[in-house]
Amino acid sequence: SNSANEKVRIACVGVGGKGQSDSADAGKNGEVVAICDVAALRVESAAKRKGFEKAKKFADFRKMLEQMEKSIDAVTVSTTGWPSVSLRAWIFVVCPPLDSPIA
Repeated sequence: SNSANEKVRIACVGVGGKGQSDSADAGKNGEVVAICDVAALRVESAAKRKGFEKAKKFADFRKMLEQMEKSIDAVTVSTTGWPSVSLRAWIFVVCPPLDSPIA
């Protein structure tokens, strides 16, 4: 988002199980622009939820980040194992510290 008046653009990784409620809560606080899950049925189910209809769908978070890096302000991570660790490492490296000024 470019302005403090714009909604935060959120990508949701892992949208089944606990990810259902995590992504739903994220959608209440911003605009869900991307949804990602290794299970195609979970992605399709999430895409039908109110507010998620325009979200781009992905099975691989690396492709999602590659294609949408400049369109994402925040990421929910509701996975276990290496995707969670890998994605959290990417967020740590790419995102500015919280005390940095936001233009």
